[in-house]
Amino acid sequence: MNEYYELLGLSENATDEEITNRYNELKEKYREERWQDGEAGNEAARMLTKLDVAYKEIIMGRKEQEKNTQ
Repeated sequence: MNEYYELLGLSENATDEEITNRYNELKEKYREERWQDGEAGNEAARMLTKLDVAYKEIIMGRKEQEKNTQ
């Protein structure tokens, strides 16, 4: 499974809507956790960055794949 989908906890067969919903859920969770003291807050901040990268890569990859199949 693609590491980006794995990070979101979804399969590669997930719909765009499922991907967006899961991204938003996780982003909200880690946004709240990043204010914790110490390593917990630092890890949450790192996860926010990873989530942003994963979401953008998945969506861009799907758009590129769609463009190539037309």
